[in-house]
Amino acid sequence: MLKKIIYFLQVLCFISFLNPVFIANAEAPSAFNNNEIIEELRKQNVQLKSEFELLTKKVNQESSITDKSFSSISNQLSAASTMLTWFSAILTLASIVLTATIAWLSNKTQKAAQKAINALEDTQKLKTDIDENLRELNLRLIDDETTHLLERLQKYPQDILNMTNMLALRKLNTAHITMLKTAYEKLITQLERSEPCASTRSFFLTVAQHAPVDLLNDLTWRELFNREIRTDYIIDCFYDDELLDLVNKCIKPAINQNNFADYQQEISGFLCSLLKSIEDSINGIYIQKIQCEVFEDLISFLGSKMDSITSELSEKYEAWRNTQLESVETITEKINS
Repeated sequence: MLKKIIYFLQVLCFISFLNPVFIANAEAPSAFNNNEIIEELRKQNVQLKSEFELLTKKVNQESSITDKSFSSISNQLSAASTMLTWFSAILTLASIVLTATIAWLSNKTQKAAQKAINALEDTQKLKTDIDENLRELNLRLIDDETTHLLERLQKYPQDILNMTNMLALRKLNTAHITMLKTAYEKLITQLERSEPCASTRSFFLTVAQHAPVDLLNDLTWRELFNREIRTDYIIDCFYDDELLDLVNKCIKPAINQNNFADYQQEISGFLCSLLKSIEDSINGIYIQKIQCEVFEDLISFLGSKMDSITSELSEKYEAWRNTQLESVETITEKINS
């Protein structure tokens, strides 16, 4: 670009130099004039050369400045590019390190959270196992203690009076019932009379609570049932659910047996004792109500079976109900008056 400018200025000077010569030739000046013209041209030429050299010097200076500027700008751009490159590399490296750090922390956090969840699950499982083991251990201890009590009872059957309340709070299995039966059989051999007593009543209540199904299915317990069922206030010794359990698991299954006639003595004895308990009850209206419901349910369940016995018992029951109704009416009249 600089060379083109210099070339343009040289051409321009050459044209300016030739222009006066052509003019002089055209006008045909004199020799004196020619010398003046030549001198003038020489001065102009010197002046143009001087100006040309000055311009060339300025152009060179400008070119040098421009080259230096371009070089400086190029160096600055190169430096900036290098800095950008390094900054980009550093930023990329930092992003990689940051991403790796975040991934590592995230992975570590997830592992820590999973470990915490696993630890919590293990703790809960351990607690559950401990609770179950403690409950199982407690049941085993109670079972072993029950076995120990029944082993003592086999040696001293009369001790049933002291153990009835403790046995009532426990769950007796088949082996325990067998041990209880052995103790009762030993008691029977020691008794001088066959009449009911406090010890036999305690055996009856224990078996009725824990094994009502066996009362009429086992000969030993059936004999105990017949011994105790007609004694005074025997029905009052049962709680509501125990009385219902005895009826549903012992009395009603006997009524449904094909050999129902073989159980008439036990069934009639239970009904008579139940009716006597209703008539003589001193435990309040609520207990009478439960016993009345059981009695009415059994009479209905028997139907035409044992008609002679159930008819007599039904008449006594209706007489008792009428008496109760008259008593209630009398009390109501007194209250109203």
